[in-house]
Amino acid sequence: SVSVIADAYLKNATRINAEKALEAMIFTSKINELGKSEFRKKGFISSQNEPESVSKTLEYAYDDFCIAQMAAKLGKNDIAEEYYRSSLSFLNVYDPSSKFMRARRGGQWFSPFDPSEVNFNYTEANSWQYSLYAPQAISVLAETMGGKSSLSMWLDQLFQTNSALKGRDQVDITGLIGQYAHGNEPSHHMAYLYNYSDQPARTQFYVDSILKTMYTTLPDGLSGNEDCGQMSAWYVLSALGLYQVTPSHPFYDFGRPIIDHAVINLPDNKKFEIKVINNTLSNKYIQSVKLNNKTYNTLQINHSDIVNGGALEFTMGPKPPKSEHFSSSVSAINKVDYGFVPVPFFTNEQRLFDDSLRVDISALNIHSYAKRSIEYRFTKDTTKILKFDKPFYIHSSTQLQSRSTYQDDKGKQFRSAWVDAEFVKKDPNIHLILKTEYAPQYAASGKDALIDGIMGGNEYRTGDWQGFWATDLLAEINFDEARMLKKIGLSCLEDTKSWIFLPKSIKIMISYDGQNYLPLGELTSELPTANYSGAKAHTYALEHKGDRAIKSIKIIAANFGKCPEWHIGKGNDTWLFVDEILLK
Repeated sequence: SVSVIADAYLKNATRINAEKALEAMIFTSKINELGKSEFRKKGFISSQNEPESVSKTLEYAYDDFCIAQMAAKLGKNDIAEEYYRSSLSFLNVYDPSSKFMRARRGGQWFSPFDPSEVNFNYTEANSWQYSLYAPQAISVLAETMGGKSSLSMWLDQLFQTNSALKGRDQVDITGLIGQYAHGNEPSHHMAYLYNYSDQPARTQFYVDSILKTMYTTLPDGLSGNEDCGQMSAWYVLSALGLYQVTPSHPFYDFGRPIIDHAVINLPDNKKFEIKVINNTLSNKYIQSVKLNNKTYNTLQINHSDIVNGGALEFTMGPKPPKSEHFSSSVSAINKVDYGFVPVPFFTNEQRLFDDSLRVDISALNIHSYAKRSIEYRFTKDTTKILKFDKPFYIHSSTQLQSRSTYQDDKGKQFRSAWVDAEFVKKDPNIHLILKTEYAPQYAASGKDALIDGIMGGNEYRTGDWQGFWATDLLAEINFDEARMLKKIGLSCLEDTKSWIFLPKSIKIMISYDGQNYLPLGELTSELPTANYSGAKAHTYALEHKGDRAIKSIKIIAANFGKCPEWHIGKGNDTWLFVDEILLK
C-alpha cells in the first residue's frame, strides 16, 4: 500500500497524517516476513529462501522508492537516502549477459533459464513480463542495458517474440502480444517505456493497438481479471493520452489519445481540458502538443499542471514526425547514486562438477563508478579476504563468498553485501540414471539433482526439489566400484494443498554384481487426511544389514495417484516431489 499512500501525498493529499504514515511504511518494510529481512540485508531475495524471489525483489525495490519519496518531501533526508539506495536493488537480479531479470541462488544465477518459462521465481508471470519492472529508474535500466536504443530493441523483442509459454500453467497470463501480457498488472506500464528510448512513437503504436484489440463491449470484453479496476483504469487513462508509469513520481507519460474532447473537473471550479485534433482511426501518432496554447516538446506532464487547470491539445497524424522534436521521458531516478553497490555474481551456473571447476566472478559495471573491485573469501576461513583479478580453479567441494567494492572520486569506500555460492564435487564413482522425466519448471540442479548433496527444505517453490507429474519415479544408481552401505533412502515432500502427495510406496532393490537384483524392502507412507498441517519434508530409509558391497541400486517411488475425495482437486492427477537419494 505504500505506493498508494505516497502517491497521494506527493499529489498534495494534505489530510494524510504523513508522519504516522511514514512511520508505518518503514515499520512494515522491516518486518521479518516474505523475504523482507533478506532483502534488507543482501539487496535481493535468494530463490532457495523464498518463492517468487525475483518479483518480490523488484517490487520491494519500487516500494522503497515510494518510501524515499515520502521521506524526502518530509525533509527526512537520511531516511530518504537509505531507501533511495535500496530502491536501486533491482540491479541485483539483472543478468547483463541475457538482459533479463533472473532468480539467484545466493551468488549464482538460477538455472536452467528460459525467459518464456512460467515458474515460481515470478508472481503470475515469467521473466519477459518482469524484466522491465523498475518504474522508479527506467533511465538507469536503459543505461545498464546499453542505452536508449537497447531499450527499444528489448521492447521490440517483447512485443514481437513468440507468445508460447513454457513451464507451469498460469491462468492470469492473458492478453498476449508477443510476451507482453495485458491481462495482468506487471505488463501494464511496458508500452509506455518506448518514451524512455530512442523510439517514442512506438508507445503510440502499441497503446493504439492495445486500446483497439484488448477491449470490447461484450461480457468478456476485458483481456484479464479486473483486479481493483486496474484493467478499466488503464483504458480510461490511456484513452485520455496519459499514463503514470511511476506512482509516487507525479508525472504522466503521453500515449495515444483516442477521445476527441474530455474535461476533468477539479476543485474550486477549475477544469482541465484535453482536445485531440485530426483524431481518426489511422492518425495514431502525435505530431505536436500544446499546453495552455504554448508549444510543449516533452512526453511527460506534471500532475500539478493538470490540477492547476488549463488545456492540453494533441494534434495527430498517420506517421511519426519526420524530425524527432520530443525529448525522451526521464525516470524519477536517472543515475546510480546514494552509495549503491550491486552485489557480484558467480558466472558458473552449475553447482555440481566432476573433476575441477573454473570459478569466475563478475558484477555490473555501473557507468558512474570510479574504482570498482571484487573481493572473495573461502567460507572455511572468512578472515582471509582476497582480491579477485582472474578466474581460478577448485578441485573439491567448496563454499565461497564474494562482494563488490567501489571508491568514489572523494576516496570514500562503499561495499555490497557478501553473497554465497556452494560448489559440490560429484563423486565420480556414482552414476544416476533417471528413467522418469522430471517437469522442467521443477528441475532443481538438473540431471544429478538427486545426488548433489543439497537437501530441499519445506517449500517446493524454492527450486531445490524435482517434481514429477502423474508418474512414478524410477531411478537407478550404479557405482564404478561396489561400496558398503548401511542405509539407503529417499527424501520426499508433502504439501497436499499444492497437490503434492507423498509416494504410496518406495521400493528399493540392490545388486551386488550390477545385474541381478534383490529386494531390500518396501516403505509406505501414512494416508493423507483433509486436515492440512503445512508443507513438510519426509525422509524414508531402509537398513542394509548385509556385509557385501553394493554395485547397483534401483528405486521405485509410486505416485500417490488421483486426488482423494476430500481434496479440492478430487479425481485429478498429483505431483510427486523428491530430492536427495540417501546413501549412508
